[in-house]
Amino acid sequence: MSMVGVPEMSFNFWAAKFLAKGYKVGRVDQAETALGAEMRRTADKGAKIGGAVDKIVRRELNKVYTNGTLVDSDLLADDEAGHCVSIREDEENNTFGICVLDSSTSQFDLSSFEDDVCRTKLETVMRQLRPKEIIYTKGNLSVTTTRLFKSVLDSSCLWTNLRPSEGFRYNETVDQLKEMFPDDDDAMYEGQGVPEAIREMLGHKDAIEALGAMIWYVKSWRYDLLSMKNFNIYDPMKEGKGLILDGQTLAHIEVLVNSEGTAEGSLSSLLGRCVTPFGKRLFRLWLCMPLRDVEQIAQR
Repeated sequence: MSMVGVPEMSFNFWAAKFLAKGYKVGRVDQAETALGAEMRRTADKGAKIGGAVDKIVRRELNKVYTNGTLVDSDLLADDEAGHCVSIREDEENNTFGICVLDSSTSQFDLSSFEDDVCRTKLETVMRQLRPKEIIYTKGNLSVTTTRLFKSVLDSSCLWTNLRPSEGFRYNETVDQLKEMFPDDDDAMYEGQGVPEAIREMLGHKDAIEALGAMIWYVKSWRYDLLSMKNFNIYDPMKEGKGLILDGQTLAHIEVLVNSEGTAEGSLSSLLGRCVTPFGKRLFRLWLCMPLRDVEQIAQR
């Protein structure tokens, strides 16, 4: 793989630059000193007669950074949530299961829905979240869905393609959840160890498998984001709770971004006066799902 050496003090500065370009960045540290390497080579010479001796100082992959899994504040380029979205598609039944990770707050949102041929709900999800990384299994996404992603997602969005052997299937995911959230009662539907949002979604295979892929991915990068039990159910349309703004509406009236894909001149940039990153994220949600009740509007 391509490698570049940078001073340890400026690692975050250079890593942020590569991440902004849409690359994955792996941090590789020396696993031994030059003296240790010399001692190892001396020992190897005694063990190997006539064989090749490894003269390079050993290095190990310490951690992998992607835009969708950043937790270090020094690497976050802006105040927007760096959403990482895991998706499973059942093309035959036209259903989708998604798991959304906001790594900055360790929040996991699960959703399962049946969509129309135009992928209205899926487009709404992608325009609301504007993910920085999507995770999918090779061969799982249909041609229609792939075309939608290419037209909706930002060019810097990282597409992570898992092999069929990677990620967890439904039963494997359930076993992982039982191991992570042990419970006195083995029945996950009744126990209190597993978060309530997960228990409610157990009947939706696609959503649980999307969660399984996300768990596998997070564990492989050595991030501890699951212990906080911050799991919720995500409803992209929020039917009955506010005005429904689907993906096409969000795009046409430029709620979050303009027609060129930037925030300049959008409703969010004109109205946004929030100071903290938490406030800015909350305000984004408010814009995507406006209230309809007069009293609630006045209170807000």
